[in-house]
Amino acid sequence: MIRKISSITELDCTLKLLSFDEWLYIPEPNFFSGAIESRSVFYPVLSKVDALKKWTSIVSLINVNGMLYKLDSADRKDAWLVGAAEKPSSIHALIFDMSKDEFDSLVNNANDIIFNALPSWEQVKIIYADLGLNMSSDRLRSGLIYEALSLALRGKQRNLQDKRSAREKEDINLRKAVEFFKEELLFLDQVTPKIDVFLTGVLAAALIMLALDKAGVKDFLIKLNDGQGETKNGKQDPIHNLLNIISKHRLNKRNNDPKLAIDLCQKSVQAMMLWCDGSDSSVFWRERDIKGCDLWPIIFEMKSNRKASDIKYL
Repeated sequence: MIRKISSITELDCTLKLLSFDEWLYIPEPNFFSGAIESRSVFYPVLSKVDALKKWTSIVSLINVNGMLYKLDSADRKDAWLVGAAEKPSSIHALIFDMSKDEFDSLVNNANDIIFNALPSWEQVKIIYADLGLNMSSDRLRSGLIYEALSLALRGKQRNLQDKRSAREKEDINLRKAVEFFKEELLFLDQVTPKIDVFLTGVLAAALIMLALDKAGVKDFLIKLNDGQGETKNGKQDPIHNLLNIISKHRLNKRNNDPKLAIDLCQKSVQAMMLWCDGSDSSVFWRERDIKGCDLWPIIFEMKSNRKASDIKYL
């Protein structure tokens, strides 16, 4: 048996009659458009049933210190505005009171849900905006840097990390990672890195070596981007050597293999180290390809220098 509600106060809300235009211009919080209503698919049909006319124009609002916000009816609003359903002349609104703290918490939680549902490159673009990073280069503006960040901070991409390990159990915190490499990303953006040169492994290596602030790294990256490698008596300098390795990597039929990105990062880091050691080094000029180096000690040094060894999810 259905118990009859004798007063709207039993619902702990108030009822207000609004014109359609009054309701239309009430602010819409971030969670409004994502609200899914069971009536949405069938609304155009239901709205034509005389017995449901009043029901179809009942909406819910939130009252925060006298300021009203839409809680539901996003789908009905769309139907009304495009003419899929007859627009009501007036709206019956159930108004629920909420404290400012409760509302702010709701908005923040909705932000997290919306953000986490986005692909990583879209998340990166939002983080750029939050940090005031206005990237102009195609390579960085696209936001396709998640795997390079993961490789630079963990020594491997996310799908290769060992979830049994305490260090690798959680994926990197993307926001903290972009902030960690903020200055390095800004420098690289000014270089206008070429997409076919700064592949994932190369970009990761550049971030590591720039963060270590090794003398000569910036000059190396500029020359690498411009293809300014040199040969001498049949031997290659580190830039020329790395450019050849990058070219082979691009042509490799397994170029989507994440392990190849690690290999390229290891070789890129070693090439930069050789460059920083100077042309007087006995291993600066070489005939054979660079073999690569162990990334983790270098990453550990980078994090230690930045006092970031204990930052969670980096």
